[in-house]
Amino acid sequence: MRFVTNRVMVRVGGTFGRVSVVVDATVTDGVAEAAACLGAIEAQSMAPDEVVLLVASPDSDRQARARVVVVPPGEAFAAALGATSGDIVAWIDADRIPAAGWLGALAGMVTSPATAVVLGRTIDPPDGDLAGRWRAAHRSRDLGDMPMVNPRGARGGNALVHRDRVRRVVDNDRVTADPVATLARRAPGFGLAVRHAPEAVARRTGSPGLAHEIVRWCDEDASGSDVERALDRGARAIRADLASGQPDLAYVSLLACLEVSRRAGVLPQVISRGLHQPGIVSDGVAHLIASDAEKVRPDGTAPDVSARATDAEASYLRWVDGLPRAGWGRLLGGRRAVALSLGWGPGPVVMRPIVQEVWWPRLWRVAAQMLPVVIPGLVSVVAVGRPGTPTGEAMFAVVTREVPDRDEVESWSRHLDRATGVRCSLGAVASDALGWLPASRAVADLFAEATCLWGDPDVADVIPVFLPSAIPTDEALPVIDEAQVALDFGDASRARRLAVDALLVARGAYDPSPPARGRALEAAWPEVSELLRGVPATVAVAYARAEVHRWRFTWEGDGPGEAAIARWRDLQSASNPHRDSFLHAGDGGDV
Repeated sequence: MRFVTNRVMVRVGGTFGRVSVVVDATVTDGVAEAAACLGAIEAQSMAPDEVVLLVASPDSDRQARARVVVVPPGEAFAAALGATSGDIVAWIDADRIPAAGWLGALAGMVTSPATAVVLGRTIDPPDGDLAGRWRAAHRSRDLGDMPMVNPRGARGGNALVHRDRVRRVVDNDRVTADPVATLARRAPGFGLAVRHAPEAVARRTGSPGLAHEIVRWCDEDASGSDVERALDRGARAIRADLASGQPDLAYVSLLACLEVSRRAGVLPQVISRGLHQPGIVSDGVAHLIASDAEKVRPDGTAPDVSARATDAEASYLRWVDGLPRAGWGRLLGGRRAVALSLGWGPGPVVMRPIVQEVWWPRLWRVAAQMLPVVIPGLVSVVAVGRPGTPTGEAMFAVVTREVPDRDEVESWSRHLDRATGVRCSLGAVASDALGWLPASRAVADLFAEATCLWGDPDVADVIPVFLPSAIPTDEALPVIDEAQVALDFGDASRARRLAVDALLVARGAYDPSPPARGRALEAAWPEVSELLRGVPATVAVAYARAEVHRWRFTWEGDGPGEAAIARWRDLQSASNPHRDSFLHAGDGGDV
């Protein structure tokens, strides 16, 4: 097939064999939505031999400038290979507009005999409605403007495959809903390469809506059968949205996680009960969030409860309890923006945390009674931990009206130790410095675990949130020292946890949620994760220390030796004498 236009077009078959272009409209399901994409393909500087349009409905308009093939969405890739005759097949979603040189840039990369898949560059518009902004934040396909080989996070929608080479990787009838991602993961194991062609640019058009984006986000999860991993992905999205100051996007990410849970067989009443479980929002607000999740669902059908629904419910309940406690106020604030954008009623939202006294350990109740008496100018007492569960260590943060002196904080801590009979970690911060706390593991834990026990509960909404990569990697050294101290006191479980924390901090992947730490380590440092399984805590700490030093001191091979490490710590102490304090703010000063 050849297009005839007023442009000078070059036939590419002599160089690459037959070239087919497939436009996938199975999700948007309509020729009208694909018209702009088909027009851009017609205007390509290199003419394809044939163009095939995939649609999901047999009732779609057949007046397209391409051969129309009806196919279920989940079988689009296999059907495309069967319906085309080209030696290479270019693939593009109908909601993308390719640039004039798109096909030539993709085809130019496949001349290498080892290349099986070529990925184009998809650019999202920088602004738009709520659905478009959320898509740009969490479903972006822009791999950047530099060529790459075997890039991570490959997705379909703008790609080219070499028919004969991909058959060595996977059969047509065995591909998944996102075949390009499957091919990209498996191709290197067969001696084939996946290349990124930054010149093959396509721009996405406006979003079909929030329900469409959430469904696609759920569909494209490579580990969709693993509910815990899918929910971890959603938790990272929520933290990233809050860190970027976009609580409305964070609320949409929360709704997407609820859709993941619904697909896994978690019933609506369990979803509502789980939202109320942490004691942060009232039962009415929990029902309101659950009803919002129903509104953005494309269909109202009840899910089939599978045999693994019980496991999925347990995973969901653990996940919702692991969400940042200090982030719920911001999430509910984002809910108001989402309701305004989508035309929902604002609904009654209780912003203040609901602290159920019977849940808290006796230690925390004593702290809430004693600290307001001891500390002058106290604004709030914040506990770091989960209600009704042992925290391993008692940790508190007090917010005061003035900058507290270090000696004063130590005196307050001694009073707290005597009142509770337990060694407590007490941090203090001035109220006007609370929002300026620097990125650190302690602040990440505070944001994830903080619950107001006494005073103004709104302080929880001021605690900063940041991405794991913002935590300085040199903080891994004092963390591994803490692990050694825990070993010296016989606390093997805490020592092991701190060893993992040190490794995560070193690689910029620290996750304050305990259930997610193991999976975060497996993703960031898989070779170390495997070695730490089943070894004693002493071995785990020693191995983690060696790996942290090797990571931090790469310029000296296997490590600089204890003398160099000691000297490095002396320099750090000289520049910041209070580095080991629980909380600090300002220009290196302790507050």
